[in-house]
Amino acid sequence: MLPFEPFFKNGHLATVAGNFWSRPESEHRWPVQAVRYQSEPGVEVLVHAQYPDGQPIGELILVHGLEGSSEAGYARSLAAAALEAGYSVHRFNMRGCGGSEWNPRANYHSGQTSDLLFVIRERKRLSSAPIYPIGFSLGGNVVLKLAGELGDSAQGLIAGVGAVCTPIDLAVAVAQIDRLRNFIFERRFLSRLKERVRRRHRVAPELYSLEHLSKVRTIYDFDEYYTAKLFGFGSADDYYRSQSSNQFLEKIRVPALVVHAQDDPLIPVSMYRHPAFGENPYLHLVTVEHGGHLGFISRHPPRFWLDGLLLEWLARKGCGDTLITSQVTLPPRSVLRAVTRRRNGTVAGNTFQTLPNRGTLSPRNSYPRRRLKRGTDYSVPSRELLTSRACAGVARAVCPLFQQVLERYRSRFASKDTRRVGRGIGKDPCNRKHHFLNPRPWRSTRCGRASSAVF
Repeated sequence: MLPFEPFFKNGHLATVAGNFWSRPESEHRWPVQAVRYQSEPGVEVLVHAQYPDGQPIGELILVHGLEGSSEAGYARSLAAAALEAGYSVHRFNMRGCGGSEWNPRANYHSGQTSDLLFVIRERKRLSSAPIYPIGFSLGGNVVLKLAGELGDSAQGLIAGVGAVCTPIDLAVAVAQIDRLRNFIFERRFLSRLKERVRRRHRVAPELYSLEHLSKVRTIYDFDEYYTAKLFGFGSADDYYRSQSSNQFLEKIRVPALVVHAQDDPLIPVSMYRHPAFGENPYLHLVTVEHGGHLGFISRHPPRFWLDGLLLEWLARKGCGDTLITSQVTLPPRSVLRAVTRRRNGTVAGNTFQTLPNRGTLSPRNSYPRRRLKRGTDYSVPSRELLTSRACAGVARAVCPLFQQVLERYRSRFASKDTRRVGRGIGKDPCNRKHHFLNPRPWRSTRCGRASSAVF
């Protein structure tokens, strides 16, 4: 497996780009069949199935994340690659998602495994091909939890499981999303969750009351007032404690591939310090330094590195020892500041494996050093720097809220007095050479021209 060369080395940009990046279309070559499974009386889940040209060598069941659907970009790109490789693909929609018919009982939560288990058993009854459930983000928690719940009995039902950017500790993940730097993502999730409550209030006002909707400011508030009450968990803390997949990792008895990016802004890599990753031989953790949350956009074609990694793992029947080229130790503290710094060595029970990026890391920062070449003029910006600026412009265009935040910080720093001029921070925020609002360290920034170019 070739090392992952990220297109973006910023977790937020990689996350946004992964959401808006154009994905390959597979519906014309492999028609989609909408199949509805009645997992419980009055409850139906919608699955979009596609089959390869010949006899399938395996069946993939893809599970989406929070407020997602089978139309998610990561699911469509993996479906196209898997169909080309000879797998049949079933894009699973949780209750009430992706056009599924809704009724008062059609609600989902982070650990609801009954519907997925029903679909797996139906596919096992209809096909003799090996089945591989693969979950993304919240769907990964469902997949890992189901594999742990089945234990030894899973070996006769599924051949392996995959999980990508998975919140195996829901409480830690919710606290991470609530951080100020992630308010754009949290606001997006909350807007969709609130809209779902309003939409269902019109159908079942006795279940979905609007009394507490104005009090919901975070994901934790929504789970406290709605999810926990609706499913009888009592409180959000009890809900997170009982439905997190980290308590089921030791019981997994099928090959499980877990993929994560160290700069994921929503899922901190610290939660993977779980001892099960060092004690359970069925668990295989692969991390890369950059990739964001479900991004993993490669600098060179093929762009979707994650699809190639999963298909190679499937081809090896879950034996991914040759995928790993080095080991690093988990950062002991301040994950978001140190996740991109590589530390060689091992610590008992706290080591994981990673696919390295190209280049070596400088001890002063986390960016790969560029090898200097004779005859090269380094006074002009490199292609990587130009690409980073272009991607930042795209992010500002697709995220108006991000632009507002930049303008707010710019005006705040511009209104500062000159008492700290001696330390490099004056009225102009660009007076400091490495200010976070001025990504142009290759050029002097004491002029207004550089400031106008940044914004």
